[in-house]
Amino acid sequence: MLTVRISRFSRVAALAIGVAIASGTVALLEPYTGCLGLVLVILFTHLLGRDIGRLSAAFVSTGIVWVLVGLPHPVLASSSITRSIVTILAAWLCAELVSRRPRKPVSNARMKDDPFDLPIERLASQLWSRTIDGQPEYMNGRKIAESRLRSQVQNFRRMVDCVPACVCVADPAGKLVYVNKVGLATLGRPREEVVGDLWMNYIHPTDVEAARAQWAQCIEAGRPVDVVVRMQQYDGAYRWQRLLAEPFYDKGVVVNWYLVCTNIDDLKETEVALQHREHQLREITETIPGMIWCTDAGGQPTYLNRRLAEYAGVDISETRDLGYRKTIHPDDWERVFQRWKHSVQTGEPYTGVRRMRSKDGQYRWYQVRAEAMRDADGNIVQWYGLNIDIDEQKRAEDSLREVQTQLARATRIATVAELSASIAHELNQPLTSVIANAHACRRWLAANPPNLDEARSSVEAILRDGHAADETMQSIRTLFKGESLKKSQCSIPGTVRDAVRLLKEDPTMRDAAITPEFPANLPDVNVDRIQIQQVLINLMSNAIEATENTGRTPQVGITGAVLDERLVKIEISDNGNGIAEPDTLFQPFLTSKAKGMGIGLAVSRSIIEAHDGILTARNNLDQGATFSLTLPIFSLAGEPQTVAPRA
Repeated sequence: MLTVRISRFSRVAALAIGVAIASGTVALLEPYTGCLGLVLVILFTHLLGRDIGRLSAAFVSTGIVWVLVGLPHPVLASSSITRSIVTILAAWLCAELVSRRPRKPVSNARMKDDPFDLPIERLASQLWSRTIDGQPEYMNGRKIAESRLRSQVQNFRRMVDCVPACVCVADPAGKLVYVNKVGLATLGRPREEVVGDLWMNYIHPTDVEAARAQWAQCIEAGRPVDVVVRMQQYDGAYRWQRLLAEPFYDKGVVVNWYLVCTNIDDLKETEVALQHREHQLREITETIPGMIWCTDAGGQPTYLNRRLAEYAGVDISETRDLGYRKTIHPDDWERVFQRWKHSVQTGEPYTGVRRMRSKDGQYRWYQVRAEAMRDADGNIVQWYGLNIDIDEQKRAEDSLREVQTQLARATRIATVAELSASIAHELNQPLTSVIANAHACRRWLAANPPNLDEARSSVEAILRDGHAADETMQSIRTLFKGESLKKSQCSIPGTVRDAVRLLKEDPTMRDAAITPEFPANLPDVNVDRIQIQQVLINLMSNAIEATENTGRTPQVGITGAVLDERLVKIEISDNGNGIAEPDTLFQPFLTSKAKGMGIGLAVSRSIIEAHDGILTARNNLDQGATFSLTLPIFSLAGEPQTVAPRA
C-alpha cells in the first residue's frame, strides 16, 4: 500500500481549493461570481505548477463562455461581457505569474565568499566523515549507494564461496574468470593455474578431447553445457565430475557463462556397480540351463533369453499377439492357451507340460512354470516363466510305460502258467484218489475168486472222486472267470473230513497226524464247498510241509468256534519252523519252498475274501504257525443265525 504524507500547509491549500471549486461552479451559473475562479487558478498554479494553473484557467474560461452563450440568461449586456473578458484574462495572467520559478545557480562569487554555504550533496560526489575512533559519522547519498552495492557484492561472493560445490564464471568465449574457494580447494590449485583454459589440463587424458569438443560446441551454439568427466583432485586422484553451464544473455548477447561442477564419483561407482550387477544377472539368465521368458500383466511377451530365442528361432517381436503359437505343438495349443489364460485372469501360478518346436522343426517336451510378480498393492506387474527340457525324461517314461505293458503281458502269461500249476495241484488230490481206487478195483477183480463187493466199493469211490475232480474244475473256472460263487449250506466238520481224506491219498502226506476238534453245536456255513475244500487242503499241505528238515513228525491241529452271530472261525496250526516273513506271506509268486510257486496262499486268501471272510496267519509262542479263516454262517431265512459264541 502506498502511503502519502500531507503537511499542514497542504491541508490548508486543499481547503482553499475546495472553496475555489465551489466558487468556480457558481461562476458557471453566474458570470458575476467568476472572480471566485481566480482563487482556484492562483492556488493550483502556486501549489501544483504552471501547467496545472493553465489547465484550471482554461476550465474557468470555458465555464464563463458557456454561461454567456448557451444559457437563456439576461447577462448579455456589454458590462457582463466586459467583466467576463476581464475575468478570463485575469485567470490566464495569474496562471503565468503566480507559478514558482526555479532557483538560479549560486554565483561563483558567493562560493568564494562562503563555499560551505552550499548543500553538502552539491559540494562533492563522495563525501564522508569519521569520528576520532574511526567510526563512520557521515556519508553522502552516492557514497551510501556505493557502500551498499559493495556490501551486496561481498555478501554474494561470500555466499558463492560457501556453496558446497565448484562454482565458476566464464566470459562469452568460455574462459574462466572466477572460481570459488570450494572449486580451488577441490582442485588443490591456485587461481592463476585454473582460470582461462588451464582448468582443462586437469581432465583425465581419456576424457579431455571429447570434453573440449563438447565444451566448444556448446559455447559456440550458446546452448547449456552438460559434461561428465574425470578430473584430477587435490590428492592427485581422478574423480568423476559433472559440469553444468548456463549462458547469461543481455539483449540477445551472451555476457557470461555460469558453471557448477558437482562430485558424482560415488554415484558413478554405484552406477558402475549396478551395471555390473545387471550384466551378471543378464548373464545368469542367458546361461542358465533353462528357457526364461517374461510377459506384462496381460500376458504379452516382453523378454526371451538367448537360449529360448535360439532354440525357437524367433525374436521377441515375433511372439507378440499370440505369435508364439507357432512354437507350440498343434495338439497341445488349446490346452496350453486355456491354462495360461486362466492364470493371467486369476493370478494363479501356471504349470504345464508342452511340446515346443525348434527352429529345425523338431519337437521336444518341456516343463513350463510361471509366477506373477506383484507390486506393494498386490497388483500383477509382470510374469516370469521358466521352460525346462524334460524330453529325455518324457521319453524314458514312455519307454518305462512300454516296458510295464510288456511286463504286465508277461505277468499274465506267467499267471496263466501259475494257475495251470495251481489247477494241477488242486486236481492232484481227487485224481490220485481215483487212481488208487482203480488199482484197488483191479486187485479185487483179479482175486480168485473175484471179490465183487470190494470191487463195487472201489468203483463207487472212483465215481465219487471223479465227480469231485469235476466240481474242482468247475470251481476253478468260476474263480478264474470272476463269476458268482455257488454257495450252499455246508458242514465244517464234514468238509474238513473230505479234505483230510483227499489229502491222505497222497503217499507223502499219510504219515502226518491231523487232529480235527470241533464243538458239537458248530453251525453250518454258507460257502462254495469245493473252493473251501481246496483252501483247507492247501493250508493242511503247507502245515505238513512246514516240518520238513526239522526232524519232527508233522502234527496238524484243526479247530472251529463261533466268532460272532455272523461268522465261524477255523484255525489250522502246525509244529513247523514258523513264518519267516509275515508281511509278504500272501503276496503272489513269493515262496520259501524250493519247488513252490508262491500262488497257493494268494489264491486261498482271494477265495476266503470272496466269501466275505478273512484269512490271516501268526507264529505260535512255542513253535510252528497258525492260520485263521472266517466264514459266514448259513441261515434259511437269509439272516445270520444267533449262535452263542464259544471259546
